[in-house]
Amino acid sequence: MLHAITHLVTTFGYLIVAVFILLECAGFPIPGETALLVAAGFAGAGKLSIAAVIIIAAAASIMGSAGGYWIGRLLGQGFVERWGKYIGLNRKKIQQLTDFFVKHGRPPFSSDVS
Repeated sequence: MLHAITHLVTTFGYLIVAVFILLECAGFPIPGETALLVAAGFAGAGKLSIAAVIIIAAAASIMGSAGGYWIGRLLGQGFVERWGKYIGLNRKKIQQLTDFFVKHGRPPFSSDVS
């Protein structure tokens, strides 16, 4: 896997880092951190700019997180109930996740502070 990611970063450079980080932050099981580490290694060797790698990774992370949020917001739990079975989310697991968030509430640093 590392060899494949190294080849992709060598071939596509910053673009593959952006795509991998964006997809990973949106919730897809993509090895974004591995691509970022490889790109950082290339930056250390002088083949990429470390500033560009950092800026691209940060921007892709923000866009991916926002995209993942809006996908969840627009499609909602019905989408997960219908299609979740293809990734191992049956009704029991969905109910366990729902119960967890009902019990523990929102994260402590939520922006919706009363």
